[in-house]
Amino acid sequence: TKKVIPSVGRNFKTSRVVFIQMDNAPSHVGHDTVQKIDEFLAKIKGNPKIRIVLQPANSPDTNCNDIGFYNSLQNYIWKNSDPTNVFDLENSFQSIEEN
Repeated sequence: TKKVIPSVGRNFKTSRVVFIQMDNAPSHVGHDTVQKIDEFLAKIKGNPKIRIVLQPANSPDTNCNDIGFYNSLQNYIWKNSDPTNVFDLENSFQSIEEN
């Protein structure tokens, strides 16, 4: 929150409202986490107004965060390697972790 919110404020100054998606996993929204974030956001003056949107929990086909992450991962692997079997694919993942 302390890094994302200021970055959104700097990069979307001309926007009236910016929505930040959270994946709604219990570990991310438990114990009034969203309430604390909303209270923090309410103290920020000016534009953009930042709103938290929760994605359906355990629904990867409707979770924009997961779709974007896995599409990016797939594109990276296709552009940087040519896996022909599971072992090649595993090596591709390991090379991502190392970089």
